[in-house]
Amino acid sequence: MRIIIEEQSYSIEEQSYSIKDVKETIEGLDIEKLKNNNQIKLNYVGYYYNPQINDYVFFLPKVVVDSKKKVLYKNLTPEDIIKIDEKKDFEDEKKFIFDFIAVR
Repeated sequence: MRIIIEEQSYSIEEQSYSIKDVKETIEGLDIEKLKNNNQIKLNYVGYYYNPQINDYVFFLPKVVVDSKKKVLYKNLTPEDIIKIDEKKDFEDEKKFIFDFIAVR
């Protein structure tokens, strides 16, 4: 499962998260490139199956990010959760996000 936040800016240059993760996740979608061309954002809410990565991509609404750029008031950034199901250190946060997605 991949998770992207609506209208969140994601860098497409080398960062702490894998640029490949972002590019794979959004392949085939209509993206908005920001003026500096090193960032993108997507204006979607919902989910779809991406056959290029053989996985589902969830687009959470921007209201899940607080003013400190933390997701659902947890100690996670939007970049942390792109491939959260593969993270080992965030078990409580993973459960919270999975429950949030399942309930909606």
